[in-house]
Amino acid sequence: MVGVEAYSKPCHTLRKNCETDWSEQYPLQAVTDWLGNSVEVAMKHYVRTDDRLYDAAVGMVSDGNVHKNIHNRHAASSKAL
Repeated sequence: MVGVEAYSKPCHTLRKNCETDWSEQYPLQAVTDWLGNSVEVAMKHYVRTDDRLYDAAVGMVSDGNVHKNIHNRHAASSKAL
């Protein structure tokens, strides 16, 4: 393709992204069994923390709706005043 560089490791990139995505939904032991590596290898090389997890932890994301919880809290606190 014009103007787009090819990934140097496309299979590695796909595997890494797959392992990260699956580890958010399934037990890491199962994911590593499916992909043929260990939990230690997965944690060191493949599994990454996605910013969506942080956002969900602080209440910024709920069911894919960014800022939904913050808006609801603000509306509730405004009514209390």
